[in-house]
Amino acid sequence: MKRRSWILANVLSNCPECGSYRVKKNGHRFHSKGSMVQTLECKICKKRFSENYIRTHLPKKSGSIGAVQRDAKNLTPITETKTVTGDIEEKIINYLLFMRRQGCKESTIKTRSGSLKALIIRGANLSNPESVKDVLSTATIINKDGSNGKLWSPNRKRNVIISYTQFLNFLGLTWNPPKCIVNRQLPFIPNEEEIDSLIAGCSRKVSVFLQLLKETGFRSAEAVELKWIDINFKKKTITCNNPKKGSNPRAITNISMKLLDMLKALPQNSEKVFGSSTTNSLKATFTRERRRLAFKLQNSRLLCIHFHTMRYWRGTIEYHKTNSLLHVKKLLGHKDIRNTELYIDLEAREFTFNDDNYFTAIAENTKEVCRLIESGFEYVTGEYDDGGKIFRKRK
Repeated sequence: MKRRSWILANVLSNCPECGSYRVKKNGHRFHSKGSMVQTLECKICKKRFSENYIRTHLPKKSGSIGAVQRDAKNLTPITETKTVTGDIEEKIINYLLFMRRQGCKESTIKTRSGSLKALIIRGANLSNPESVKDVLSTATIINKDGSNGKLWSPNRKRNVIISYTQFLNFLGLTWNPPKCIVNRQLPFIPNEEEIDSLIAGCSRKVSVFLQLLKETGFRSAEAVELKWIDINFKKKTITCNNPKKGSNPRAITNISMKLLDMLKALPQNSEKVFGSSTTNSLKATFTRERRRLAFKLQNSRLLCIHFHTMRYWRGTIEYHKTNSLLHVKKLLGHKDIRNTELYIDLEAREFTFNDDNYFTAIAENTKEVCRLIESGFEYVTGEYDDGGKIFRKRK
């Protein structure tokens, strides 16, 4: 039931009132016999209908979508080959089931199915690559009111092209994909004061989540999977044992007492630190609170801060402190150092200081050296004829 409901709600569902594919899940309802049914809602006309409605209104012939759904768990290579020759909806179902059997992650399956669904909504014939090319050249974002917005970004087009290419490979077909040049831009890096103002102004759970991202450089999907067993309060370490995007597992040391105290204040009634919260639910709350704080503080730069911005900020600060790509690579879990080279450009852009932006101090004995280092000064050069050593600290 869960698998069939997921496929219906994310791939094949169309509104019986207006025919739109812009459908979202809208809770559940229960039959008198106790069975639970997924309820759906159309984003265009707001009509609510159930999964049972879709199943009862699907064609009943052999090889229909309903038959594929009923026999999804018992598909064999022979029956799968027969169903692939049917309608495009059946091909999509078989493709999704194939990805599940291959061990693909749910997020990957959802992204691929969403890309194919977006092409269908815009009138593309997935059996005709030329039709897909025409849609890609004119594809726009559909607003909440059903109107067309701005054109798809190059990143969006690239993801759709990759999804459609994999779908054709599953069908044993090939195509000549259109060119899609994605120019990587240097991301926005906020000031630490702006990050701290967001952390202070958000709700408790979101504040802890932001502080965790700031100090560890975790991806949001990695942070939301953090478990209590991954935190060592005595040694002040946090371990990432669920890395995403093929990254390496890693342990972050020297966690501040501020973050540890914030984590201890959270309820520990679940295996995970953030309980049943998902990245999307935390993002929705954060977006709403970020907008409020940006208006309250009259700082529009806050609107440019996202969860992943914390990772960029952390990597930039660490490279500035250590001037070591290998250290940043290990901190962020990159497998390829070419991904870490981005922080060379970010550090050069964010820390363009002149000599006038430093405080200088001279230490003549070990006691003065210790005092300056504790105050944040760094050693520059020395020793001179008078026995002094020069230290500096940014203003």
